[in-house]
Amino acid sequence: MENDKDAYRLASLESKEEEEGFFYGDDEEEDLFIKPRPYNNPMMRYRCCAALAAIFRLPTGNVRPLWCIIFRNVLLILVYYVLSIGLTFYQNHLLKEIKFPLSVVLCHLVIKFLLASFIRLTYELYTKQRRVLLDCNNWLKKLSLIGISGGLDIGFSNWGQEFITVSLYTMSKSTAIIFILGFALFLKLEEQHWSLFIIVSMISGGLFMFTYHSTQFELTGFLLIMAASFLSGLRWTMCQLIVQKSTLGLQNPIDMVYHVQPWMMIAVLPFAIIFEGPHIGSRSMSFESMQEKAAFLYAMNAILLGALMAFFMEIAEYMVVAYTSSLTLSVAGIFKEICTLCLAVIFNGDQLSFINFLGLLMCFTGIIGHVAFKVMNSTRELEQTNHNTTSINTVSISTSKNGSHVSNLPNVLRKEPTGGESGKPLLQVTSSAEVESDVEIDDSWHQRL
Repeated sequence: MENDKDAYRLASLESKEEEEGFFYGDDEEEDLFIKPRPYNNPMMRYRCCAALAAIFRLPTGNVRPLWCIIFRNVLLILVYYVLSIGLTFYQNHLLKEIKFPLSVVLCHLVIKFLLASFIRLTYELYTKQRRVLLDCNNWLKKLSLIGISGGLDIGFSNWGQEFITVSLYTMSKSTAIIFILGFALFLKLEEQHWSLFIIVSMISGGLFMFTYHSTQFELTGFLLIMAASFLSGLRWTMCQLIVQKSTLGLQNPIDMVYHVQPWMMIAVLPFAIIFEGPHIGSRSMSFESMQEKAAFLYAMNAILLGALMAFFMEIAEYMVVAYTSSLTLSVAGIFKEICTLCLAVIFNGDQLSFINFLGLLMCFTGIIGHVAFKVMNSTRELEQTNHNTTSINTVSISTSKNGSHVSNLPNVLRKEPTGGESGKPLLQVTSSAEVESDVEIDDSWHQRL
């Protein structure tokens, strides 16, 4: 009887420590969303956790405190903001001087591949550890579609900026969420729901109103950006599938950039040769005058600076997704696009009519509705998980000597140290479906908690 009381006291203490550790970030950080503990907690706690987990990946381990995780994620998003907005305006200005957007993108891809290769080689020489290197079969089958769609996405985006304004580019490119949603439904990554179709209709209608009778509308640039949005949806949907395959070992953004860039170059190269090759050949420089040398050096430095910005932006983008979730990137993208549009109107003189402004509001409302829908889904999933855990109605503690049980203990699903001569765990679970038998909690189940 004394052993039963000690075991009960130990289980209660462990339960309290687990709950406090979960609040203050003393658990392991191992998943994109919080996995709720199966012991009893207020429902409001789960709802708050769901909302926070949808925005930030809260820690579930004893790696670092909660404030440190949030600070890191906010810092990554701010870096992504600065690089993405800066690159948009920089490329828009650069392509007005250098009329070869596809060739510029091709140079960016080559420089990014060389940078990723240099970083990987430096890491291997410094740590004496080999970085992941996919075999030819996996590289062909699993990364070709991501690389080709990504290369054409970037190429068409830069090509379209030559024809349209920053504001129209930003709004047109924001429709990528429609294609992401479509591919996610097709690949069973999202469940069909009536609200999703309303959200898509709002975004589509907002885009139509934004481009309706626009004095700065240009059909060629608009079609190029819409094609880029379609390819962006395909790219990020397939990328989500690949990143979730932990067996490939491409969670590190440097490794992902290294393996994907060759496919991007292969996709952009034919378009650059066909549409820009003859013009570049006809404008060949002799480099005899100082003016030609200065123009060439200026162009190379401008392209190199853009490539560095694109490289670090891509790294920041992958890190935001890796440390938080795709939902966080969607939330960040909404405010980034608002900032980009405001800056375009203020500094570039872009014009918006009243109809265009209403379309802008409708499109952003649809995007925000999509984010809210994802948050509600996260809350519903956590509440369902909590409901499932309540089916475990008793936790019995058995001693190895007399096999006695103590019922109605807190639901602490933890494997206790073995004791006595039997070598069985002291803490066992009895479910409502198995009232007569105790279900033993093994190490793998404990780790999944």
